[in-house]
Amino acid sequence: MKLKERLMKTKGNRIYIQDKELSMSNFKVGQNYKYIFDFSSNSLLIVPDDKGRMKVSKRVREESINPVIDIRSQDALGHFSQYDCLELAIYEDKIIVKGLEKEDNLNVRSTKKIIDFTQRLKVKEEIVLRRQSAEELLNKLYNGNYKKVVNGSFINSYQQISFDELFNDVETSSKVKKDIELAFKVVSLCSGAGVLDKGFKDQGFDIVYAMDIEKDMVETYRYNLGDHVHHGDMSTLKAEDLPSAQILIAGTPCQDLSNANRQTGKILDSPKNLLIRKFIEIVNGMKDLKVFVLENVPQLLTKGEKFLDELKEKLNSFDVTVNLVTASDFGSAQKRERAIIIGSKIGKIELVPPKIKLIKTVRQALAGLNDSIPNQLDYSKPRPDTLEKIKHIPEGGNFKDLPDHLKGNYSEKTHSCILKRINYDEPSITIANVRKSNILHPDANVHRQLSVRECARLFDLPDTFVFKGNLASKQQMIANAVPLALSTAIAKAVKEAIELFNQKLKVETATI
Repeated sequence: MKLKERLMKTKGNRIYIQDKELSMSNFKVGQNYKYIFDFSSNSLLIVPDDKGRMKVSKRVREESINPVIDIRSQDALGHFSQYDCLELAIYEDKIIVKGLEKEDNLNVRSTKKIIDFTQRLKVKEEIVLRRQSAEELLNKLYNGNYKKVVNGSFINSYQQISFDELFNDVETSSKVKKDIELAFKVVSLCSGAGVLDKGFKDQGFDIVYAMDIEKDMVETYRYNLGDHVHHGDMSTLKAEDLPSAQILIAGTPCQDLSNANRQTGKILDSPKNLLIRKFIEIVNGMKDLKVFVLENVPQLLTKGEKFLDELKEKLNSFDVTVNLVTASDFGSAQKRERAIIIGSKIGKIELVPPKIKLIKTVRQALAGLNDSIPNQLDYSKPRPDTLEKIKHIPEGGNFKDLPDHLKGNYSEKTHSCILKRINYDEPSITIANVRKSNILHPDANVHRQLSVRECARLFDLPDTFVFKGNLASKQQMIANAVPLALSTAIAKAVKEAIELFNQKLKVETATI
């Protein structure tokens, strides 16, 4: 929030800021800070930073102690020496000092500022003149409504005229910023149990609409995340049915693309895969959309390459990045690979793993579990013949470790996750449907599949995230999910891009 805006001059050999509004900001006496030049906008950004080399000093006056920003840096002063006047904007969490262009005729300096303002209004779609054009506004100015004559010279009194008085028929400064800043509103489709959405919600995004076709998934979503979720079929949805939002996220069904489905058959004609085309249609129909995120299996980049090419072609107004990532690189307890497609109109958004990777193991993820925790007793009971097979599988082993008389129809073509007992001391394999794949508890003395809660732990979910519905639904919805560590990383990448976009707008509009 902006606290104050005014014109200022340098104090000879320093930039000295002692406005009382500093006491209402994060610039308290003794607070370290740093400054950053933005030469493209002739601005100096001052921000609190505990590692900064400078400290907010103090001035004692009338029995009060006021914070003071006193910049004596020759770099800063040298940069601003070319400007006749500076403009200061004090916010709660930053200060912006901007150099105003020096004019040969000082008497028209503020007129130049007003022309700059109206030019900015023209180039921003969101900022509109309500009743009069920029030219009419300037005519009003030159006709004498806002001028005064001093010693025979025409002077615009920039500081003495209030902003609202001068622009009473134009959007005010605060309204301008509110209108053009990108909000954090999200629409979610193919939302499943809501684990992708939870990553966004935890990062402060406002999810205004979510939808899934499976009733148990909708019930689970509603219980954990809210009533904004709807039960419905995405294939029948139209963009105009959706609320206004700047961000669209979706995890379209992936079973027909996944390696777990060995029958590749008519991949491009699969009803589930055709939802990607529906996603493209909805993106194009959402007028306010600035960012979209599409999550799917890595095979989208190979088996489903045609869909990806189609997406890039039809959504060419977005800067699209294709991110093939592994959840464990982001701190998850699961080596789950995903394709994350991000489209942006506010600058390229890439999903980059941290340089320092902290490995989370299965043992760490399952620590402290007990039967009183929700969903811990939700697991499939093995049949007698399956139980006999489970007893032969060591930690880290799979169906290949069975004695020959128990191998049955298993072959070299059988997927490696079948009858897989995961390792305690490394991240888990990709958790598919544990009932269908028979993914086993890591302890060789525990003769059962993983429980729904154990799977949830491997998806980084807190025990307060409860799965609803019948057991088969719970097992499928967790298998469809994105690990929370990965969904959080996606949300952070989008959030950083939006904050950078809004910061640029703030720097720009602070000069208006």
